[in-house]
Amino acid sequence: MKKIISLICVAAFLAVSNLALAKTEVIRPVVEFEMPNGFFQQVCKQKVWKGVMATWGGVKDARETPFIGEQVKKGGQVIPVISQPALDVVMNDALKDLFMECGLALVDEKKTGMLELSAVIKTFDVNVIKNTVSSNAASESMIRFIAQKGTKSSMIDVGMGLEGKGVRRGKIKALQNAANKLLLETLKEIPKNEHMKELK
Repeated sequence: MKKIISLICVAAFLAVSNLALAKTEVIRPVVEFEMPNGFFQQVCKQKVWKGVMATWGGVKDARETPFIGEQVKKGGQVIPVISQPALDVVMNDALKDLFMECGLALVDEKKTGMLELSAVIKTFDVNVIKNTVSSNAASESMIRFIAQKGTKSSMIDVGMGLEGKGVRRGKIKALQNAANKLLLETLKEIPKNEHMKELK
C-alpha cells in the first residue's frame, strides 16, 4: 500500500513540475520578412551582370546564433527574436531573385571555367537601444560573397549600418520594420558595390 502511495506522489510531483515548466517556457517572438511588389525590378533597372553565367552555391549562416535581434519588454526583459523562415532561407531566395533580375544567369550544372558564387551571412542584427528620452533602433548587416572562377577566387563583403529614431521600446512590429528595412537596404547595396559589378 505504501508503495502505491509513493508512486502516486511521484506521478503528482512530475505532473506539477511539467506544468510549471510549461508556464515558464519562453515563446520567442517571430519576425516575417516582406518583399515589396516590384522591388527587384526597381533595384535592377540596369542589368549589371548581363550575359554572365554562374553556378549558385547558396547561403550559409555563419552567425553565432540564429537570432536577428532583441525585443525589450516592459521592465527591461530582453527576448531574442527569430525569423520565419530562417534568415539563410530568406536571403538565399532574395539573392537568387536579385541576381537573375540584374542579368546574372544562374545555372545548376557546374562547368569548367564558369563563375561559382555563394554567400555567407556574417552579421545581421537589429537592436532597440533605450535612451533617457526616447528609444532608437540600431541595425547592422554584413554579407560575404565568395566568387571563384578557375584558379582565381575572391571574397567581397557587402553590408549596411542603419539607425532609426523614435522606436517604441518593446514593440515587435517596430523591430520587424527595422529588420525588413535592413534586409532591403542590404540587397540594394549589392549591385552598387564596385567589386560585385566586376564579377564575370
